[in-house]
Amino acid sequence: MKKAIIFILLCVYGSYNVFSQLNMQLLGHLNYQTLHNSGCSNLWGYTDELGNEYAIVGANKGTSIVNINDPNNLTEVYYLPDSNSIWREVRVWGDYAYVSTEAEAGLRIIDLSPLPQSNSLTYTTFFGPPGNQWQTVHSLNIDENGILYIHGANRGNKGTFMYDLNVNPTNPPEVGVYDAYYTHDSYARGDTLYNAHILDGFFTVLDISNKANPVLLAQQTTPFNFTHNCWLSTNGQFLFTTDEKTNAYIAAYDISDLNNIKLVDKIRSNPGSGSIPHNTYYLQGDWLITSYYRDGVVIHDVSDPANMVEVGNYDVSPLSGDGFNSVWGVYAYFNSGKIIASDMENGLYVFSANYVRGCYVSGLVTDAVTTAPLNNVRIKITGNNIEEFTLLDGTYKTGIATAGTYNIIFSKPGYESDTIYNVSLSNGNTTVVNAQLIPLPTFTVTGTVTEQVSGTPIPNAMVNLFNEDFNFVTYTDAGGNYSIPFVIEDTFELIIGKWGYWNDCSTHELLSSTNNVFNKQLGKGYYDDFFFDFGWTITGNADNGIWERGIPIGTTQQSNQVAPANDVSTDCQQYAYVTGNEGGSAGNGDVDGGVTILTSPVFDATIYTNPYVGYDIWFFNGGGFGNPNDTLIIKLTNGSQTVRVKTITKDSIQMSAWVAQAFRIADYLPPGNTMRVIFEAADYGPGHLVEAALDRFYVSEGNQLSLSENNNTEILLNIYPNPATNVLNLTIDNLQNFSENVQVKIFDVTGKEIFNKPITHNHSVINTTHLTKGLYFLSISNEKGDMITRKFIKE
Repeated sequence: MKKAIIFILLCVYGSYNVFSQLNMQLLGHLNYQTLHNSGCSNLWGYTDELGNEYAIVGANKGTSIVNINDPNNLTEVYYLPDSNSIWREVRVWGDYAYVSTEAEAGLRIIDLSPLPQSNSLTYTTFFGPPGNQWQTVHSLNIDENGILYIHGANRGNKGTFMYDLNVNPTNPPEVGVYDAYYTHDSYARGDTLYNAHILDGFFTVLDISNKANPVLLAQQTTPFNFTHNCWLSTNGQFLFTTDEKTNAYIAAYDISDLNNIKLVDKIRSNPGSGSIPHNTYYLQGDWLITSYYRDGVVIHDVSDPANMVEVGNYDVSPLSGDGFNSVWGVYAYFNSGKIIASDMENGLYVFSANYVRGCYVSGLVTDAVTTAPLNNVRIKITGNNIEEFTLLDGTYKTGIATAGTYNIIFSKPGYESDTIYNVSLSNGNTTVVNAQLIPLPTFTVTGTVTEQVSGTPIPNAMVNLFNEDFNFVTYTDAGGNYSIPFVIEDTFELIIGKWGYWNDCSTHELLSSTNNVFNKQLGKGYYDDFFFDFGWTITGNADNGIWERGIPIGTTQQSNQVAPANDVSTDCQQYAYVTGNEGGSAGNGDVDGGVTILTSPVFDATIYTNPYVGYDIWFFNGGGFGNPNDTLIIKLTNGSQTVRVKTITKDSIQMSAWVAQAFRIADYLPPGNTMRVIFEAADYGPGHLVEAALDRFYVSEGNQLSLSENNNTEILLNIYPNPATNVLNLTIDNLQNFSENVQVKIFDVTGKEIFNKPITHNHSVINTTHLTKGLYFLSISNEKGDMITRKFIKE
């Protein structure tokens, strides 16, 4: 359960370091580390009756009001100390500033009317109406009619609560509630409310003409299913959203017909960098201005919402890529045109901007042979990091900020790339550039999948042929045969698997019309590195942090790796089961408010004489208040009986690491043909960070394929090259710590021992020419039963 997520200040950097900028100028900076030993969250602007402009900044330790009339001499005129919190959001209505926090301190309401004559300001604290109060508020907004919208308060489902400031700006009555989902942010105009539901991944559109009875009009998911904020265009026809995720988009939706909402464009500020968008705001004149974490402040021309073009930016951070650092909030509604931004590490920045229209490019891309339109063609304008892709009808729209002469490259897997040279682009104008791509020759990849010992065909095996550009998926027929057409000459990975067998992931080579037949043998048994979905089931009642199959993203808290950033390196590809797997800050995706249960498919343990279950497990439990008390429980069931095998706590396992474990089935239940293994990650009060992960699950004959739990962890075993051809080098650091009488053994995927010899030196060379192509396991063991195992592939 998340009580708070602590952002760690990674660095404090100089006041005027310039890292990148386009059509924006830095006017001033106020360092809050120097001023208050504090970082910042969000901010807003205020203008008094004499035209003086102020930034109202949510600092970690309070609220700061700064006169920005002279950006070279930024002056704090008021500071309200408050509870320490990384979350403060600010809005202004009339002469009042409203400041929310998750520090259980209610809503601070600051009376700004004494400015500029006096900076002796007063404030009140609002907790909502008696009987329906709250202490924490994640964010807030105020519409043009003076309705205050509170989001993420600790009440009910943490939805949207509405208050009328016209009645009393410091103690407003509650006039409406929409509490169907957690609300992260909202935008309202007239009688319509647009809610961003970050945990559910969509926005809702509500009729609030009767605020006591909101009516749902529409609901729409956003590209990364993590809807952070939304803002409406002046004409009310388009809604712009952000997803607070790595590599996510700013998205534009045509909402003119709420029965048919259309995604018309989506754009990344810095494609491929992993940067995360935060808050986007619409400015009259068809501009979007966005706070973009490590990419700073970004301006887009949205005069054509179906072709958003980045035309301005200023990055004040030395950091890049994925991460929650630098610019949190931005405000650009001053009459002077100044733009203010709050930096999470280093305070307040003031900018000016030159708003210029983009240089627009559009066209049609077709197949040069069939003339059919081509979708998903990549369009790249040289000298820029902007890329676009064609739609289903082969059309595209894109653009850049700076006029000039450029080359435009069109590329699509399976086709020869085409470059259109010396295209002249100018601001505010559209240039039409069409292209025709020539298809590359193709061939068919075929093969047969059989059992390793008996040679019996294996039907319904999953076959996956892929590289960065292609992903072919098929299944074997009743005779174990598969066929994959339309493959071009390129290097591919081929992975084949089925529950009840050991996967084969040994093929990584250049495929061609003369190298396109791959017959594979799978050893009987049970193995799952989660590259394929073999049908594990997920149940439980946790509010958050549900088991997910995917590539681990990773989270950290201080120096601790909370969720894994990688899977186990000795298996195929990079997949694992992870609780939550949301990435970002440490509390994202951790198990909250209950238990999440992962259950294996049924397996038959009677095919083994002495069956063991092995797996690699990850567990972290920390943070919060008091002693962390959460668990990862492993159970074994035969369908009628269920027993507990292990209870993992912070004191029983090496945390923040993959740990190999194994257990003997007969020690808990008689081996049967309806066995399952269950992994239960649980969060108990008062609540701490809880993360678990699972990888490389298998059932084996004996404990041959696992790292013995009493293994000396100071031993380091390395094998290379992997894949091996003629020889395999074996190096062991600190061999003397592993006792005497050390044996090296090689097993095939069925557990059959095919090589065994003693070793007495730290380095040995093993001849592998006699091995057939496939997957093998090498282990070193001693007379005490300690064993270390590594997987290798023979090519």
